[in-house]
Amino acid sequence: MHAPPGGAVSILSSFEPGGASGWSWLGKLVFTGVTLASGFKGGEVTPLFYVGATLGNALGALLNEPVGLFAALGFIAIFAGAANTPLACTLMGVELFGAHYAVYFAVACFVAFVSSGHSGIYLSQRMATGKGSLPGDMGKSGVSLRDWNKPPPPQG
Repeated sequence: MHAPPGGAVSILSSFEPGGASGWSWLGKLVFTGVTLASGFKGGEVTPLFYVGATLGNALGALLNEPVGLFAALGFIAIFAGAANTPLACTLMGVELFGAHYAVYFAVACFVAFVSSGHSGIYLSQRMATGKGSLPGDMGKSGVSLRDWNKPPPPQG
């Protein structure tokens, strides 16, 4: 897979077959990391959108699936995980790309959210409950999904 004519890979071009090289996402990720590590401000949102869309393009091409759909899924899911905002990113996907893929958007955003860890790109953001906690009686004393099927500790 090669970059588009002239080598101008962009967020927009990644929605087309052949619109990004298979490693465009990695290059942006590395160079954004170098920029931030050097003390420069490299942005928060646009690099995430670029990495998500180009990774989606690469995965869509690799799996022989619709590149535009996978670019859209990557575009919104990586931001949902990084910003801890799965519902907002699901709605953003519906607004930007149409409601006919809303279920795919929701699944991608919530999977990214659950798998992204307990911190995000916004340091001042506070979460009311930890990720993976069960609501109501099922989640007594903050039992996580991972530990839910383990027997309770002995009382006494």
